Amino acid sequence: MQEAGVFQRISDAARASRSELLLVVLLGLGIVGTGALVILRSSDPPAPPIERVAATQPEASASPSPVKQLMVHVSGQVTTPGVYTLPEGSRVQDAVAAAGGPLGDADANALNLAAVVADGQKVTVPKPGEAVPADAGAGGEAGMPGGKVNLNAATPSQLEELPGVGPVLAERIVSHRQTKGRFTSPRQLMEVSGFGPKKYEALKDQITV
Repeated sequence: MQEAGVFQRISDAARASRSELLLVVLLGLGIVGTGALVILRSSDPPAPPIERVAATQPEASASPSPVKQLMVHVSGQVTTPGVYTLPEGSRVQDAVAAAGGPLGDADANALNLAAVVADGQKVTVPKPGEAVPADAGAGGEAGMPGGKVNLNAATPSQLEELPGVGPVLAERIVSHRQTKGRFTSPRQLMEVSGFGPKKYEALKDQITV
């Protein structure tokens, strides 16, 4: 009986040892798993840093280039004759308006009100039936006798004084400068329909811009 009791105690001790061993193994596996999870989490790539983007300010618009100014002498039948400053590209009607407009007895239709004025030009508003003066531009070059005809300032009647230039060609010159701007060189006359190199050669000493 004593031997049976001894074996029983040995068997109980063995079972207890196995239980303790199993518990130790489970605890070890738990520790290893937790460590592995920590390692895996620590190995994740770091989140990219948040970049602060500065708000871009709109570029200041370039300041427009100043408009060239012209000085025009307005005389004759206008409210206030005198010298007036007008922006480049102004028309005869703008010059007349700057002088207060035509008087009641003026014949403004005798002028080409749509013509582009030139710097230094003189615009004279006549009375009814009065001949339109040869309005002189800078240096007296708008159509004065013995002077050159300014392609930018001359009236159709002044252009007709050029050799071989009639009403049709004179109107073409006026139309060209109204639609395409001022002539910058006398040679541009050849851009007008009806004026070829031969005609230009015959007129080049009598025209200017």
